[in-house]
Amino acid sequence: MHWQLDVTFKEDRNHTLNKTAAENQNIIRKWCLTALKQAVFMNGKVKSMRQKRMVVSFSPVKYLDYVLSL
Repeated sequence: MHWQLDVTFKEDRNHTLNKTAAENQNIIRKWCLTALKQAVFMNGKVKSMRQKRMVVSFSPVKYLDYVLSL
């Protein structure tokens, strides 16, 4: 999971000094990773995590309900 978090969210580049904030960000990233793994975009054509993040970032309003309902 650490490798996936690092590749998808660039977690190792984050230098948050506040320990509580860093833990909260880690929990949110793990939750997002789980939601993206379960999501199917464009009839299964988009398979990698980076591509899924990119699809959601282009139109977040369109996919917000879908991703949150998983």
